[in-house]
Amino acid sequence: MTINEIFNQIDRLFSANQAHDVEPFLLSQLYKAEAIDDYEKILVICNELGGLYRATGRCDEGIKVYEKAIDCINRLGLLNTENHATTLINYGTTCAVKGESQKGLALFKKAEEILLKSGLGKDYRMAALHNNMSMLCQDMAFYDKALYHLKQGLDILQELKDCQSEIATTYSNMAQIYLLKGNISEAQSACDYAISQFENITGDRDVHYSAAIETRSRIRLAYGDTAGADDDLKKALRLIERDYGKDSPLWNALSKNLQQLEASLTSSDPDACK
Repeated sequence: MTINEIFNQIDRLFSANQAHDVEPFLLSQLYKAEAIDDYEKILVICNELGGLYRATGRCDEGIKVYEKAIDCINRLGLLNTENHATTLINYGTTCAVKGESQKGLALFKKAEEILLKSGLGKDYRMAALHNNMSMLCQDMAFYDKALYHLKQGLDILQELKDCQSEIATTYSNMAQIYLLKGNISEAQSACDYAISQFENITGDRDVHYSAAIETRSRIRLAYGDTAGADDDLKKALRLIERDYGKDSPLWNALSKNLQQLEASLTSSDPDACK
């Protein structure tokens, strides 16, 4: 299969709600590429697998395939190129998700250096880099810096074509940070905008849509709307099960939150024990 055919097959599997088949498909293509030392294809597949492993909480496996991708970059003579920067961003994001903030930050800084030297300061990948640096700042509770990076990335995205989904995701991320800062009204505005954009673009098909719904549940809970929060958590759980599978780390975390919320609803219902 060509690289484009691989991407098309991944899209078909996700569209057919067959996310569980994506990893076996990619691994089979990786084995075939490795058998003939097709380093260009190995690089592409490893980046795709790394994203999948990150989304499903399997960061150690993701790090292994990104190390393999970096090896391909060396073999292909692509050091300090756009491909190198893209892989570093993906790799750094997985390190950040795993909690290895310093390693992730070092990878991001190297990617930023490459992009700036390549004249790509307004490139899509720079926007992605700001988003990822925001995530690290959020993890370290530097919320103002996290918002700064999101807004820098948003400025870039708004100048690019076909980035509506990424813009919606940025607003969703901003809503999470406003919520952490205790700015509930700003969180609600950003979250409502993100959800409306996701729904206008693809309905509920975007894999980032569930995060916006989960954030809305926390906003509703902050306003005392426990019933609305319960509905949103159930919806987010269904979406995550569809996109990443039942018993994925994210599904388990939200399932626990839902159980706790419903337990509190039951205990506060005067008719619950009648």
